[in-house]
Amino acid sequence: PGGADAVQLEGIGTAAMNVSYLNSSLTTASGDLFQYIGDGSGGGSLTLTGNAFTNNEPTIATGGGGIAVVGGAKGAMTLDIQNNTMRDSLTNALTVIKSRDNAAGTNNLTATISNNQIGVAATANSGSAEGDGMEITSFGDGNATFNVTNNTIRQYNSSGIQFVAGSGVADTGQVN
Repeated sequence: PGGADAVQLEGIGTAAMNVSYLNSSLTTASGDLFQYIGDGSGGGSLTLTGNAFTNNEPTIATGGGGIAVVGGAKGAMTLDIQNNTMRDSLTNALTVIKSRDNAAGTNNLTATISNNQIGVAATANSGSAEGDGMEITSFGDGNATFNVTNNTIRQYNSSGIQFVAGSGVADTGQVN
């Protein structure tokens, strides 16, 4: 209780970061419950499957409380986010960002996001008290492919799913 991120994994520089986080339960963080940053030149993968994310921290920081996944700036990234439950985030329950790095050239991100349950029916703000159920963003340079299927999103206070293509900088990336 009162700590920052419950789980934070960061691969930068020349790192390749391949992570499987399976069948776990996280219940409190004032920052993110789970944060993965895969921006090393070796790229990587994240398999996030079968987890229960419930944030009962009374002092969640602004912009915190959910799951944040960032990658694809310097190396190719593959994400598999399936069969998780997420609830009680202050900001977006799930944020996925294809990041960019002008000096690294173009790199691709491929994500499968399916069969996740965000929020609880008839429980106010249980998906997100201030944000989206999901925010899926690509900052350009390289292709980003998102396969988003069969998710249930309830009790959020902005958008169920918000897709953002680009960061206001001219790039040649493509969002699929």
